[in-house]
Amino acid sequence: MTGPDRYAVAADVAWIDAEHVGEARAEVYVARLPDGEPLLLRDGAWAIWHGVAQGGTVDDIVGHAADLSGAERDVIADDVARFVESLVARGLVVPTPSA
Repeated sequence: MTGPDRYAVAADVAWIDAEHVGEARAEVYVARLPDGEPLLLRDGAWAIWHGVAQGGTVDDIVGHAADLSGAERDVIADDVARFVESLVARGLVVPTPSA
């Protein structure tokens, strides 16, 4: 994948995980503030979001998502990269300069 080395949640994005409201589900709601439509991310998308929230490279995000989902890194790598790019296109995730 070409482009920036690292990704992070955009500064104008709020998110809440289902576990923060007492639910035991792999779900997170994300929205751009002040008036963005909430987006529900479940299962694999939830795992990818948590990888992005940790910050890091696509490889870091793939590893985190694999750990949370139990999937094989090489099986999910391309899908994770595409999903991260879709989050960037929605303005929920931003590329950040390498440290």
